[in-house]
Amino acid sequence: MLTPLDIQNREFSRSFRGYDQKEVDRFLDEIGRGYEELYRENQELRESLQRLEEKLKHYQSLEETLQSTLVVAQQAAEGVKASAAREAEAMLAVARQEMASLQAEDAARHRQALEELEALGKKYQALRARLRAFLVAQLELTEGQEEAAAALEGLEGADPDAGR
Repeated sequence: MLTPLDIQNREFSRSFRGYDQKEVDRFLDEIGRGYEELYRENQELRESLQRLEEKLKHYQSLEETLQSTLVVAQQAAEGVKASAAREAEAMLAVARQEMASLQAEDAARHRQALEELEALGKKYQALRARLRAFLVAQLELTEGQEEAAAALEGLEGADPDAGR
């Protein structure tokens, strides 16, 4: 590749009827300056392109990192959801077991209360029968005493000498 310095330092051989040396030198100087400016601009563009490519690589690396982070976050979220679902199922199973246990206890208490109520009913009936028997016996006793008292009164009111 030709550099601006190559253009400025270019020497041509001299001939008898050649071009005007000063005019050629001025033209070469003008070409050299334009070429130097283009060369410098080209260098700057190459450096800028290199910096941009480095930034692009950096951003591509960041993008890959973000994508992998996103994948990890999604996997973690799915894991948390699955774990929460398993925990909820376990809690639901425990709650169902506790409910079944409480229902069984309640049914047992209900049966026991019914049995106690039935036993109290039988005791009531037995006590009532005993009380009735006692009252009947007392009534009979009272009636027997009244008859005996009346009989005694009849004996006392009769003349004890009349039968002699």
